[in-house]
Amino acid sequence: MQKIGLFVLVIGLLFSACSSSSGPRKKSLPQSAGRIDEIVVVVEDTLWNSPAGDSLRALLLEEYPGLPQAEPRFDISQIDPNRIVPLMQRSNNILYVTTMDQDNMVSRTVNKQLEKMTKKVDYLFTAKNQWAEPQHVTYLFGQNEADLIKILREKKDFILNRLYEMEDRVALRNAYASTVSENLTKDLKDGLGIDFDIPKSFRFVKKEDNYFWVRQDLQGEVSNIMIYVHPYEVAEDYNTSLPLIARNIMGKGFTTDTPDSYMITDSLAGTFQEDINFNGLSAIETRGLWRMSKDYMGGPFVNFCINDAKNRRLIILDGSVFAPQWGKRRPIRKLENMFRNMKL
Repeated sequence: MQKIGLFVLVIGLLFSACSSSSGPRKKSLPQSAGRIDEIVVVVEDTLWNSPAGDSLRALLLEEYPGLPQAEPRFDISQIDPNRIVPLMQRSNNILYVTTMDQDNMVSRTVNKQLEKMTKKVDYLFTAKNQWAEPQHVTYLFGQNEADLIKILREKKDFILNRLYEMEDRVALRNAYASTVSENLTKDLKDGLGIDFDIPKSFRFVKKEDNYFWVRQDLQGEVSNIMIYVHPYEVAEDYNTSLPLIARNIMGKGFTTDTPDSYMITDSLAGTFQEDINFNGLSAIETRGLWRMSKDYMGGPFVNFCINDAKNRRLIILDGSVFAPQWGKRRPIRKLENMFRNMKL
């Protein structure tokens, strides 16, 4: 399971190398490669097959929230440093893991990097664009195995956030691979006063005074973006029920050929909600599952309910995915990063 995605990475790098232009070479780093949330983990086999390795896998392969089927946070490829090849060094995201009480290739690499640093580092640091661009190479270490296990448990959120810094960039780059639709982006800004770039891969579905809907149809995968604006006089109604109320209102327009069938939030599956800071504004992030009221369709959604107090309005951004034959984590990750890139 640890080798997931490595073959795709190598093939993609070979294709990239073969398709480069025949002009004069520039003295610059090669472009990095790798799919969304794909990490190359460089760790000695002995440490990987130890209790510390178990803790590392528990962190990286933790179930991603809000999906209909279990999918891990990351697809990982574990590589012993003695077997790493230059092509692997062009991955978007590389994680080196070691303990400092061992004299091996990874610990020596970490020590060499630490010697260059002017500030004391306790257990983690990241170097950017070492062998490719854009790229993050993260070094994670403990003084011994027990210390590494403690770090993996107590600093879990910090480690995940550091790894996601790169993966969020990859997801956003992937989402806008088709570039931006100037017409749809302008229609949304003129209609709702929201500066949100819509990729050309999306098409227009519906627009009303306070509602905007676009969708993307790929092979085996459909993604919908619905945006709803609710003006208010008093913000006291801002609470965790609002995102679900708003998305069920929008879902009334999402129908199939089955009579009286429309999108609803799957209340039986439950939802994950969290108060967050959205570009300086208070917001509620909601994740869960949707389904059709009278049809056999469904999938995951991610929803941001933003309190735009300056303009006395709530902005609800809702992204949903239908991909019965494929994993849903990557399309959801693209939608959530597109939303986080929105400007008012």
